[in-house]
Amino acid sequence: MGTAAALVAAIMLGAGDANPGMVVKHSFETCESMGKVAEGSLTACFTRIEISEFWEAQRTDIDSAGEAAIAKPDLDTAIAEFDRAIAANANDASAYVGRGIALMLRKDLNRAIDDFDKAILLDPKNTAGFLDRGNAYFAKGENQRAIEDYNAAIRLNPEDPFPFNARGTVYSAEEKIELADADFAAAIAINPNIALFYFNHSRTESSLKRPERAMDDLASVQKLDPTFQELDKLTFSSDLRLLAQSFDCKTQYNQAIAGFDWVVALNPGDGMYVEDRARCHSAHGDDNLAVADYDTIIARGGSAQYFVERAEAEARLGQSDKALDDYANAIAHKDQLMGFVASEPYFNRGVIYLGRNNYALAIADFDNAIDVSPDNEKAFLARGRAYAATGDSRHAAKDFDEALRLVPTDAEAFLARGNFEEARRDHQAAISDYDRAATLASTDVRVFNNRCFARAASNTGLDLGLEDCGQALRLKPDDAGALSNRGLILLRLGRFGDAIASYDAALAANPHASWALFGRGLAKLRMGDASGTADLSAAKAADANVAAAFAQMGLSPG
Repeated sequence: MGTAAALVAAIMLGAGDANPGMVVKHSFETCESMGKVAEGSLTACFTRIEISEFWEAQRTDIDSAGEAAIAKPDLDTAIAEFDRAIAANANDASAYVGRGIALMLRKDLNRAIDDFDKAILLDPKNTAGFLDRGNAYFAKGENQRAIEDYNAAIRLNPEDPFPFNARGTVYSAEEKIELADADFAAAIAINPNIALFYFNHSRTESSLKRPERAMDDLASVQKLDPTFQELDKLTFSSDLRLLAQSFDCKTQYNQAIAGFDWVVALNPGDGMYVEDRARCHSAHGDDNLAVADYDTIIARGGSAQYFVERAEAEARLGQSDKALDDYANAIAHKDQLMGFVASEPYFNRGVIYLGRNNYALAIADFDNAIDVSPDNEKAFLARGRAYAATGDSRHAAKDFDEALRLVPTDAEAFLARGNFEEARRDHQAAISDYDRAATLASTDVRVFNNRCFARAASNTGLDLGLEDCGQALRLKPDDAGALSNRGLILLRLGRFGDAIASYDAALAANPHASWALFGRGLAKLRMGDASGTADLSAAKAADANVAAAFAQMGLSPG
């Protein structure tokens, strides 16, 4: 391939927008978009493919002054020098190619194509003429004619990687990604030492959802030419970020973090990439690393949203006091938060207060969250729980109902309302809500466990209750609550030996389970085993209310 052709191939095929597998359409805009034309340093783009080697290898009668003028770039001088060369030898195909390239760089595409036509007419085996005419057609948007010229160049010299790379670029632009990917792979196979080919291949691999291969390609780019990423840092960083984001941080954490680390190192002052990495750390459960990244962002003046995200990580680490401080900071700058997001610091802070049994502060925060975002179903649900804990059944019921009005398919809301109803000993209403929850969340052990207890407490549907506890134990075989509730069902059924066995298993899982102790004591006494009295005493010592709770269900030692 001629050097002039290599120049244009380097310019055009180094192009890229922010979407994997796509390219900037006009070849001559590539280096301009990187500011290289304004800086007078197009050579920095050209040397991407070791142009000097091609000049020497393919040199014919192209005037060296014309070559030098292109490289400056001084396109007017280049055209004048190629004019001189053509005047001296009208049959110099390479001079037409050189002038065509200069014209193409000057965006005079039709005249450039005329020159490539003449070069091909003079030398039908001139691969540079076909390749560069293809480049010009591609710049004009005549993709099919460009592909035909690239095909001709490939037929003439199947060992030249640049026509494959060029054709791959057209296929990419047409979103024929598999064809493009094959062409870029062919270019690499012919010459595995050109960073540009790996970069283009990384984009098609990314589009084909093969991020591991794409990341390997970018590693090859970096190995072959560490300065490549600086040529168009925005595009390279965008591609790298998209690749890192394509990995699942929960299951492909190392690959994702390697990408985020790289793009952060490439853009040390850009908080956006640090934010991506922080969120990946959090998704993987590495909240200490997430907090460190949020510290960096906030120290640079990060917005209220970063206080919220750091607080969430701190709360998961059990650093609730720090989280409360960060939520307070976010609330102090709530004007920086919009819509539903503006309710998050109130809601999350309320959850911490709820966990601390500080119901008044929790309710106040949930009130504010709902004021900011009236459709915040989570806030209604959480406030309902807080009201229920204070004994305010009327407000609790209203909030649970509103939560389910907003999201009628929320299994958690049905479960919460069912628990509220069960606490009020409205067993049938609770069972009805657990039925809905079981339909929506068939793998949630709590649903089946709680429905088992409701049936046992109401002394209705005991066989169904056994099935519920059985399902809970299939989901979580060592669940002390389900084992204890199964014991209660068996106690109700008069299967005292089976009840004792289930309570034994519950106590093996949790030796301090007062309900299991009390239930086992009752079952033993029903069987005439006086040691049941010791179980009852131990249960009452652990929980002063346990005997009354059993009495409410009609179960007592007498």
